[in-house]
Amino acid sequence: MIPSLIAIAAACSSERSGTRLLIIDDDVGFDLAVVRREGAYDAPFDLKVPFTDPDGGLEVIYAGRDPSVELLGVTCLFGTVYETTCEGAARKALDAINGPDIPVLAGAISPFDLGQATPAADFIIQSVLSHPGDVEIVASGPLTNIATALMIEPSIRERWKALHVLSGEFRMGSDIQQFEALLGGDLNLSTDYPAAKYVFENGGPFPLYPNELMDEVLFNRTDLAEIAAAGTPLSALVVSETEEWMRLFSTAAGVDGFYPHGMTGIAAVLDPTYSPVEYTFEIRLEAIGEPTGRHYWGSIATVRGSEGEGPAHAIRLRFEEPERFRQAYLQRLR
Repeated sequence: MIPSLIAIAAACSSERSGTRLLIIDDDVGFDLAVVRREGAYDAPFDLKVPFTDPDGGLEVIYAGRDPSVELLGVTCLFGTVYETTCEGAARKALDAINGPDIPVLAGAISPFDLGQATPAADFIIQSVLSHPGDVEIVASGPLTNIATALMIEPSIRERWKALHVLSGEFRMGSDIQQFEALLGGDLNLSTDYPAAKYVFENGGPFPLYPNELMDEVLFNRTDLAEIAAAGTPLSALVVSETEEWMRLFSTAAGVDGFYPHGMTGIAAVLDPTYSPVEYTFEIRLEAIGEPTGRHYWGSIATVRGSEGEGPAHAIRLRFEEPERFRQAYLQRLR
């Protein structure tokens, strides 16, 4: 099955020279009806109703409608939702933008799948080997699929064009040069700490797009009204999958909307002018506490390493020109 999917992806990409070859690896939670029926993955949040953050679906739609992108596939895994929910949600988002030929691959169903071959890990490996130096992977969920692919085929680190990790939280104050920070609640890294640690130690000098960056854009009620006014099937889907989460998040956080992390992060990946300021640090992860349930949950200390201790990671911390981005996503989501 996987070789045929790779052949399809290769054939598609060969028809569009000069495009960026992209894989999105995410816990897409863009299917509220399924979450209501089956519940969310057992994340450690004390919520009274099943929840799903729809930013992964917005991320897929935003990237899939970028004319410079050839989306090779979406690799799924657990996170805010179950892995099977991710598969259906990713398919729903892709079908909404006329992407029926873009494959959706099943990945890790829990942190305990780390190192176990899955269609998702195999797809990542085969895509990178088939297009050496051309494939970019955007990892916006837990890092289990990425770590597993690296464990099975370490050479992909030298053959992908880039790995972009949309995770992390520093909150170090005004002077990042004094950073010796605690990363205390990032869902992606702490949901599978062993996988995150493996990727940080073996994935090379990949850039980080942390929560500070992704919290600088608020998807609000005005945006939702403008999208709804378009009256298209896509706009109707976006509204139906975001309006309840917007209401819940607005009430909980006291803001008018929610932060579309995946979409904001991938926008900075695709257009670096949105986040041109970079800091470069050696970073190592250290867990505080023991695994609980199906999560390696707890505080994750991100310790600034000594120079030369490990790969240096560029940190894109600020998002610039949010209004230009707003006009771009309003166009792509309707």
